[in-house]
Amino acid sequence: MNKFVDVRQTLKHHATFNLIFGGRGIGKTYSALDICRNLKDEFQAIYGRDIGDDGKFILMRRTWSEIEMLADMYGNPFKTLNRDKGDNIQPKKLGRTLCGYYRDKELLGYGVALSTAASVRGYDFSDVKLIIFDEFIPEKHIQRIKAEGRAFLNAYETINRNRELFGELPVINLIMTNSNDINSDLLVEIGLLRKCEVMVSRGQAFSYLPDFDSTISFYKNKAFHDEKRKTALYKFSQNSDFSRMALDNEFVDNDFSNIVSKSLKGYENLFGIGDRMICRSLHSNDYYVTSKHGKKCALDYEDNDMGRRKILQDFGGYLSNMYIAGRIYFENYELKKWFVTLFMGSRHTV
Repeated sequence: MNKFVDVRQTLKHHATFNLIFGGRGIGKTYSALDICRNLKDEFQAIYGRDIGDDGKFILMRRTWSEIEMLADMYGNPFKTLNRDKGDNIQPKKLGRTLCGYYRDKELLGYGVALSTAASVRGYDFSDVKLIIFDEFIPEKHIQRIKAEGRAFLNAYETINRNRELFGELPVINLIMTNSNDINSDLLVEIGLLRKCEVMVSRGQAFSYLPDFDSTISFYKNKAFHDEKRKTALYKFSQNSDFSRMALDNEFVDNDFSNIVSKSLKGYENLFGIGDRMICRSLHSNDYYVTSKHGKKCALDYEDNDMGRRKILQDFGGYLSNMYIAGRIYFENYELKKWFVTLFMGSRHTV
């Protein structure tokens, strides 16, 4: 039995955007890069399309420092594949914001950082067929990039251009991460954070979303993880959040407390902002943050900087104290993230 996962099983659904969450060392990146070794044959087998001899990939990471590390012979992401497959793919820096991956003198693909993607807009990426965006959600201690979701969408537009309008296959995406944190600006930007939250709560491993031309996968491999638990590191860290993240695919950096589905019977609207509403219980000192679902509020704030400042002026101190006291409940994680960001600022993470 193969102990490792293979992202080809996700690509067979033929979605353009494939979000993949999984524990460490289970084979996500290894199988994705294995596809890159012979992209033409792989695409022919998976999609039944001939992409020609010049089909290339992009390996994307969040920051240029990560790409620079992978452009070094010691950080070469193909090092293990070279050993296992008898191949010889080597990295080379091509400038201050781009690197290449070569087999002998043949360019197979590029290394691009999300943080500097805007600087490569002048490049012709018409030969790119696959993007591997690896570790798209940073670990908790790593600084995030402003508007990461928008940055990725802009980068994809630069790379893909209008090829679908000419009958070409869109650039396929493998967007992968370890299960550190579901709190992703990209998931918020594309409106799939709530879907991921529901899948996590239900223990759902896979979802195909044709309306989004996407798939969401939560990879687990019990046999592999059971063996890893016997190794030195996971014996040493068996009671840690690290072990729960790496082996059990748990989002240890997220606080899912006080997320419940409530009837609004017995609640009154306190105020609304955009498509969100905060309600107050008529029978206790509890509050509920929910989506408006078409309801109107007597007190409605504009969903802009001025409106948010006015909310903080009117309710900020009181509601932040209620949150600390555990008296505020949320319809879903996305609403909790919004509330904590607005009312608690840098004092709390969620």
